[in-house]
Amino acid sequence: MLKPLGNRVLVKQPIEKDEDDKTASGFVLSKKPYKPLVEAEVTAVGIGIEDKFSAIKVGSKIYYNKNVAFEEYEDETGEKYWIIEAKEILGIIEE
Repeated sequence: MLKPLGNRVLVKQPIEKDEDDKTASGFVLSKKPYKPLVEAEVTAVGIGIEDKFSAIKVGSKIYYNKNVAFEEYEDETGEKYWIIEAKEILGIIEE
């Protein structure tokens, strides 16, 4: 498993379901409301996570902006992960 460096976090790539319909002319008719936030699960945290990011732990469910910059990582099983900066995390989902 990849261990991110610095203030970076490894999250499972979110799976987006294709629930949209297309018209005959190709226009997309969305059935879902616009969601600028993405929910993901943290699978690893960087060794440089500072005190202000200490709440981010492996297994945490988080929200981050849909348009965040990321690096993609694929493990040996083909599972895809994203590496994002901890500062891009907007919130932690508490259950």
